[in-house]
Amino acid sequence: MPTVYDFVSPFDLKNCKSRLARRTEKTSLMASKYARRTQVDVWDINKYTVGFKVYKAPRSSLTLNMSWFSLQVTGKLQHRPDGGTVVVYQVGQNLMGKILEGVGAVGLGIVAVLILHNQVYDSFLSLQAMAVFVIVTAVSVGFTTIYRQFTRSELISTVRKSLGDLDEM
Repeated sequence: MPTVYDFVSPFDLKNCKSRLARRTEKTSLMASKYARRTQVDVWDINKYTVGFKVYKAPRSSLTLNMSWFSLQVTGKLQHRPDGGTVVVYQVGQNLMGKILEGVGAVGLGIVAVLILHNQVYDSFLSLQAMAVFVIVTAVSVGFTTIYRQFTRSELISTVRKSLGDLDEM
């Protein structure tokens, strides 16, 4: 179960909606298709509530976005009678992306064992083969975790800075 975060923005609902929508980075036809940009989607739920989603998308507008691996911050902005706005959000990732990341890490470990098979050891069940598998898989999972944490903090920072959360700035 993902952790739900919340804070009260000093801005009214209309101002929060426009400030958040302005955080979308522009697309370019000449940009690299591998570069990532921050994309913000904002929509009205009812008169007093607005939904939003912040995620990383390909920089080029010609490529399709496969969001299996991307983290996204989804949440709601809700009007308060005192003129502020309650911001409630959570960070999530598609379950299929988590499964594919794990399969990719194990696959990378298996490929490393196969590449070094004739040079380092004679059997796939030898201690050296198992050590290579564990080390390569652990390093792959570690890099994936670090990248995911960096992206997560960047997306949360986008929401907090644009909506005026002064506690975390």
